[in-house]
Amino acid sequence: MSIPAGTNRRRLARPSAWLFAVLVVAGLAAAAAQAPLPSTPSVAVPDFPLATVAAGMTGYALTTGPGDVIERFPVEVVGVQYEAAPGLDLVLVRVSGPFIDASGGVAAGMSGSPVYLVDGGRPALLGAIGYVFPNADHRLALVTPIATMRAELTTVSRPPAVELEGFGRAVPVATPILLTGATARAMTLLEPLFDAGAVAPFPSQAGGSGQPTSPDFALVPGAAVAVRLMTGAVDLSAVGTVTSVDGARLLAFGHPFLGFGPVSYDLAPAHVTTIVHSDVVPFKLANVGTGSLGAVVLDAPAALAGVTGAAPDTLPLTITIDTGSSHEVFELSLAADERLYPTLTAIATLQLVDRSLRMTSAGHADLAWEISLGAAGRLNMLEQVSSPSDIALDSARLAGGPLALLATNAFQAPTVTGIDLSVNLSTEQNHAAVSNLVLEEATVPAGGHAIVHVRLQPFRRQAIVRTFSVAIPAALSGEVTLLVRGGDVPRDIEDVPEEGGEVAEPRSFPELLDAMRDQLQASELIIESIDDYGDVRRLLRTPLPFVVMDSQEVTLTVAGEESDAELLLDAVPAPGSAGSAAGDEPDPAEEGAPRDPEGEQGND
Repeated sequence: MSIPAGTNRRRLARPSAWLFAVLVVAGLAAAAAQAPLPSTPSVAVPDFPLATVAAGMTGYALTTGPGDVIERFPVEVVGVQYEAAPGLDLVLVRVSGPFIDASGGVAAGMSGSPVYLVDGGRPALLGAIGYVFPNADHRLALVTPIATMRAELTTVSRPPAVELEGFGRAVPVATPILLTGATARAMTLLEPLFDAGAVAPFPSQAGGSGQPTSPDFALVPGAAVAVRLMTGAVDLSAVGTVTSVDGARLLAFGHPFLGFGPVSYDLAPAHVTTIVHSDVVPFKLANVGTGSLGAVVLDAPAALAGVTGAAPDTLPLTITIDTGSSHEVFELSLAADERLYPTLTAIATLQLVDRSLRMTSAGHADLAWEISLGAAGRLNMLEQVSSPSDIALDSARLAGGPLALLATNAFQAPTVTGIDLSVNLSTEQNHAAVSNLVLEEATVPAGGHAIVHVRLQPFRRQAIVRTFSVAIPAALSGEVTLLVRGGDVPRDIEDVPEEGGEVAEPRSFPELLDAMRDQLQASELIIESIDDYGDVRRLLRTPLPFVVMDSQEVTLTVAGEESDAELLLDAVPAPGSAGSAAGDEPDPAEEGAPRDPEGEQGND
């Protein structure tokens, strides 16, 4: 089996699918009576044991509001939902107060907001707001108990689906995803990133980055923080709330982010601008602050765990965009996680190509990768794409392809230490279709050469004919199909594998790298033979100055016996004589298409 080509090569890495469904849930009883708000605890508070929680208990929650003010709002316990998911007990609460009235309920970005119950006049930490009921009562929320969150530090399990009998399915509080200069097309690349997580990239927003962090910012319960997956020329972050801080350790979110278990993500301050009302779930608009607070080290079902002052693992990405009239170099830093960096590279490419072109346009792009692989050296690859409508999006989809192959290989961890991607852009389409084939001779001897005239129709330009001398293997005989196609065009012949016959199936990581280096390019013309057994042999591979589209096939008779070869030689017309052994096939030069003088070649 060969390295995937064509559309397979452009498929982005997608984590295994798992996504909470969003179901409408009926509203509950009227708002509970408000309790007086105790002051925010200035010292560590005890944990409130779940076993003693009862309906009617009151307390308060903390979250960051507009202007980075930590707001308090009343909370009343509605009840305990035991085994809301296997092994997960949750506390159903109702929130209220002027802040909640102004925000429209529990908003995206409030996940992780600490909830305190007051017992004997002293606050104790119940846990974090983790789940809500979309399209229903936004004043209802489910609290993940703090004991469950702390247990995640030693136990990692699959993110649970939370189903409450009589109410339907609850979903984690939506986590706003901040993407600088976000476009609708960027969302198509972003959404698969969250297939394995408990949150969807909704609501997403064109969030700002690099807002100076106030010296008054404190990493305390209720503070807004950003989990950064990509920084630099393009920023991609998720905003949530801190639940507890114990020395250098902190817990946040009250639910998983991507659910990957042990991770290494950058943790930064976040600054809330406002809270936007929504019929689905209200959400916070925020900016990501400057500087790093530390690293998220665990993305678990009940919480994110972080360590302040720790340095996250990052991967440098350099993207060079050349449009002919401009040449720009962009520096980025990605989360060094093979489940993420193929998609992050694609998103960054889309954003930066959009920024350079400043329009959605057809066009052509040449992409060149130099991927540093630690002890394995460097991997250099070339590829091309021509798009009839959106060259930025098609370039982006292609940009993550080699990284996805590395990330999903079965041999060893690729240890990618750096990515350098160059994208040369044109807003002119540059592709040609294989429109016709003509054989100089319909029968050739085994071990001889077949002369093939290939008519190519470039986009909105005059057709050209390229002539190729194709060596026929001595092992071939009988009726053989010659298939002429572009390097990025899959085979479409019955009972013949779409791929194969190009390179041996890799059996090790070095062989995989060699196969990737030798991978067919979209601007290459490929001629292959397919015998009666379906065996494929590559006979010719040559570069052309445009992306080669489509494919054509023709039948060739290969004389395998010596007597057949002698008869064939006797039947060949003398040079300059009229006629052709190709029968009634027209001379392509008589079709009104000029011959390409560079195409008269004897390629082998």
